[in-house]
Amino acid sequence: MAGLTLLVVIGGGSIATAVVNLVSARGGVVAGLLMGMVLIGWIGGELVFLTQTNIMTWLILAAGVILVALSAPYAIPELDELIGRRHQRQAA
Repeated sequence: MAGLTLLVVIGGGSIATAVVNLVSARGGVVAGLLMGMVLIGWIGGELVFLTQTNIMTWLILAAGVILVALSAPYAIPELDELIGRRHQRQAA
């Protein structure tokens, strides 16, 4: 079950992030930020629940941190704009 979850969440999420990046650069930075957070969360859970780690654990954690660090400066303004538009529609 864990392997299937890993395949769907991490593998499927990574493919979805790549597809979104091909379709829309603006949406791609947000997808990259979310996928980086998913990777960090997944590895954070492993570090909490597993007693042994290996080099792949730390490499995937580093990849998640790098993904968040690279996409956040571009994704946060996009999210602010999206949230601002949503609030404007609700207020009208």
